[in-house]
Amino acid sequence: MEARARARWIAPLACALLAFAAFSPALRAGFVDMDDTQLLVTNEGYRGLDWAHLQWMLSTRRMGHWQPLTWLSYAIDWKLHGLEPAWFHLTNLLLHALDAALVCVLARRLLALARPDAAARNPWGLEGGALFAGLAFGLHPLRAESVVWVTERRDVLSAALLLGALLAWLPARDGRRRPWLALLLQACSLTAKAWGMVLAPVLLVLEVYPLRRLPADPRRWLERAWWPVLLEKLPFLALGLAAAARARWAIDSLPGTVLSWSDWTLGERCVQACYGAWFYLARTLWPAQLSPMVALPSALDPLEGRFLVGYAFVALAPLAFFVLRRRVPALAAAAAVYLLVLAPVLGFMQAGPQLVADRYSYLSCIGWAVVLAAGAWIAWERARVATLAVSVALLAALGVAGFRQAGVWHSTESLWTHAIEVGPPSAIAHQSLSAVLAARGERESAVAQLEQALRIDPESADAWFVLGNLRHMLGAREPAAAAWREAAHYGNPSYLAWMALGKLQRDELRDFDGALESFEQAVKSVEASPPELMNPFAYLALGEELARRGRKDEARARLEVAARYAKTADAARAALARL
Repeated sequence: MEARARARWIAPLACALLAFAAFSPALRAGFVDMDDTQLLVTNEGYRGLDWAHLQWMLSTRRMGHWQPLTWLSYAIDWKLHGLEPAWFHLTNLLLHALDAALVCVLARRLLALARPDAAARNPWGLEGGALFAGLAFGLHPLRAESVVWVTERRDVLSAALLLGALLAWLPARDGRRRPWLALLLQACSLTAKAWGMVLAPVLLVLEVYPLRRLPADPRRWLERAWWPVLLEKLPFLALGLAAAARARWAIDSLPGTVLSWSDWTLGERCVQACYGAWFYLARTLWPAQLSPMVALPSALDPLEGRFLVGYAFVALAPLAFFVLRRRVPALAAAAAVYLLVLAPVLGFMQAGPQLVADRYSYLSCIGWAVVLAAGAWIAWERARVATLAVSVALLAALGVAGFRQAGVWHSTESLWTHAIEVGPPSAIAHQSLSAVLAARGERESAVAQLEQALRIDPESADAWFVLGNLRHMLGAREPAAAAWREAAHYGNPSYLAWMALGKLQRDELRDFDGALESFEQAVKSVEASPPELMNPFAYLALGEELARRGRKDEARARLEVAARYAKTADAARAALARL
């Protein structure tokens, strides 16, 4: 018994240590220019623990997320160590190590509930299965994006709290459950990331299996006998719905992030959902060619091979799970949890440029790790030596792959170089690598990367705009003007491109009529944009150009707008004084 008691904490500790080791290259990594820069490096809003900074953390929607607990963790890192990336990465690593240990404990609990007789008869097999689950989750290279990318602190932090909520809900060894603690931990998790919005339906799946407190047929849940079990979930459901509304409120702060149904149609969303449902399971089973950016195609071909596999999976997998639901109920339960957790990110409310993203597997694939552990436990009972050899080889392979994938995130350059090498073709990857090259002074190489990006996505306003900037730096004025015109054509908002074009026309090409038209278009774009995107420089430039032409009343109206903003007030007042 004493050895068994030691094993109960040795297995989670081993999971934590090995998961930490697998992704330890993160400690030598820097911040990457994939949100880290805007979120942390150039942002001072989180740098402090006084009331003003705490208020900012509670209210901000920066980068389209409401995550006050995540901001608080960043603030603590900054307070202790400044803007040193190694310490930010260390916090991410420690949280992931904790997650791996919690998955081990959760797997032990679930396996014991699913096979109580076998657990009593073979406790060491149960411990081995739990260890396998924790390591299969913790070492897998799909975890790298959530662990090594500092921006995704919200993944590892919210996951720890959600795993705690599940453990509080499930009966412990003494049979006690702590629903109040589960609800509290869910609420805390939702302040790190909105993932926990799906906890209520996940709990319903667990009530069917392995708890067996609900019948497998959902039609019977409305019978009075099952009402108490359903009513227990209402507080979790209420929190989840509130979190979903809060998440939508946060992401609405970034215009253009959520694609409209005209930009990304229902048919395209269905294609994306089918592919996503297949992608994460396929990459779990065979984690090859993992890329930090699998972008939405500019022109989606629904008959592309990768999408056809997704259709086949969505058509056949439910049938297979239904047929096996009685013989292998754990498989059906894992599949249901997998789809529930993935549902918010399968594309029906598409936000961002990604078709799929490795980070979405962090929580959704935990169930598969537990199912694999159950299979390993059963195999152990029949062939111990072979099962041990296969398990060790598999986990070692995952650990090596995880270590290598962590190295991909070492720097911005290594990240986007890897994305270009492993594909699929991504305009964002070429554009991001271009920024690295331009910052290093390699402007011709940067232009080549942007031109490659535009061959992949010729409607990328950002790529056209930066290409115009680089061409202008290289002295190619007309090509720069042409690029800015394309940026203005595709951009929404487009005022930055119109402003750049107008200044070039006014100051270098001496095309004053063209400059006036460009500044007018810039102001129209500002007026059509949300208030938070207000750009008074457009009003200042147009006012000055109108004044130069003697159109004083029109000039005064534009300059008075510019005079209301600190960034342009002095120049606008000086121009008004000259009228």
